[in-house]
Amino acid sequence: MEPLSTIKSRYRIEDAWFDQGFEGRPSKCGRSPFRNDSKPSFSVFADGTQFKDHATGEAGDVISFLQLALKCSFEEAVKVAKSRAGLTPGAQVPAKP
Repeated sequence: MEPLSTIKSRYRIEDAWFDQGFEGRPSKCGRSPFRNDSKPSFSVFADGTQFKDHATGEAGDVISFLQLALKCSFEEAVKVAKSRAGLTPGAQVPAKP
């Protein structure tokens, strides 16, 4: 299995954002893709490797982002990230909930 660091370096939060079809663009000060955000309170930073929702306190890396987006386990999120990073030929990616 590929190390998590390799997966995370090849698949960033911005990639996951667009793959999930979220509106807008990830930025240091934007709206959350996970909830109705009346004021920008969602940050993607550290060259697209970390996020923080300042309203809910949720934060993490691309794996955590996928867990929230897909409502899935850590293991499932790793499989999705690995596939989308091109590290698993022919892997199935779960549909967006």
